[in-house]
Amino acid sequence: MKKKQSAAQLDWAYAEEKVKLDYLESCKNTISSDEKFNTFRTNPEYGIVLESGEKGIGENNLRRLKKMAGAKWVENSIKIIAENDKFGGPELHSFDELLVKCSSSSI
Repeated sequence: MKKKQSAAQLDWAYAEEKVKLDYLESCKNTISSDEKFNTFRTNPEYGIVLESGEKGIGENNLRRLKKMAGAKWVENSIKIIAENDKFGGPELHSFDELLVKCSSSSI
């Protein structure tokens, strides 16, 4: 027998489905013109899934990357990593130890 969902569970299910649908719609809109593609990473429907923009998340990502790959690897690779930020107009941050501005999601 299938268990009945509470109103709160149904609300969350709807919210999750809405996020998916909004994200898919933003992806379709992104490819509809060069102008939209050039700024897609600033779109809130895209950002809720992949692009936080929060500097704290980038700082945490940077710490984890250094722990996993080593500080020297990060130093040697950051310009290549930051190449990703040429696309979509992401929010860029300065991180003290890095020589380039970078988005939190690229790190």
